[in-house]
Amino acid sequence: MTRHWITTHMRGFVCGRPPLLVFTFCLVSFAVVLLSVSLYLKHNNVDDLDIHKNWNTFLKNFADMEFCVNSNLTSVNRTSPIATSPMPSRYRNYSIPLLLKIRPTSEFLRFQHNMTYLKGEVTGRDLGLQGKQANARIIVTFKLPVYWNVTHCTSGICKPLKVLTCAYLVAPAFVFPQSSAPAPCHVMANETVMEYHATMTSHRDWHYAYPYCGSHTKITVQYKWAQNLKVMLSIGDKSIINLHLLHTSYFLFVMVLTLVCYALIKGSSNKSKAIQTDKYSQMS
Repeated sequence: MTRHWITTHMRGFVCGRPPLLVFTFCLVSFAVVLLSVSLYLKHNNVDDLDIHKNWNTFLKNFADMEFCVNSNLTSVNRTSPIATSPMPSRYRNYSIPLLLKIRPTSEFLRFQHNMTYLKGEVTGRDLGLQGKQANARIIVTFKLPVYWNVTHCTSGICKPLKVLTCAYLVAPAFVFPQSSAPAPCHVMANETVMEYHATMTSHRDWHYAYPYCGSHTKITVQYKWAQNLKVMLSIGDKSIINLHLLHTSYFLFVMVLTLVCYALIKGSSNKSKAIQTDKYSQMS
């Protein structure tokens, strides 16, 4: 008798309120997904993608930048002393090996480059940082190897080429991730006494629908996720995430149970109303 009563009421709920039934199924599915994610997080190690902790995330965002090299080059004699300002103690200087994809111009390639230095700036906001870190400026210097400009140009159009370079990043210490930094890179010393220096401007490569660099040399960074720089979620972070997932899934299950109780109470009323309406229509 009880089983028949429950079946009757549930059938009335399903037939009488299809949108509410679909909503109930969505809640159940969402709750099951959250529980599954919670169980997976409990028994597996998960990468911490926080840019304040993970150098992979930091460098991946840096690879989204596009650099435009200005046409003016300045030559520097290595034998003459170069005045450099001392770096404040709160600043950090990292040298990182990176692969650059360079789209040069024939004008830029007419020089017999030696160890060329390309210097520019990016902001923390460009890299996805927030707060006071967003306003910080990061000085970027690309140190290119000897004879990197071996390429062919036809009618002023040059083929892109890939160059392994040493990138120097200088900024306040709070800008960089608080984890083990990448291994420093080493570029072979220049055999000649002349160097060529140029400046760069930077922007996010998806901010503009048209080519931002125009006729200038364009440089992009190609970065692959480094396994030795991976940072895993700590036990405390995993516990907090699990707690939020479980609380949300329990709340969804309570909502589902509330809808089921509503179906058991109101499910038959729709059916009885439909029967009364049919009787009334037959009598009239």
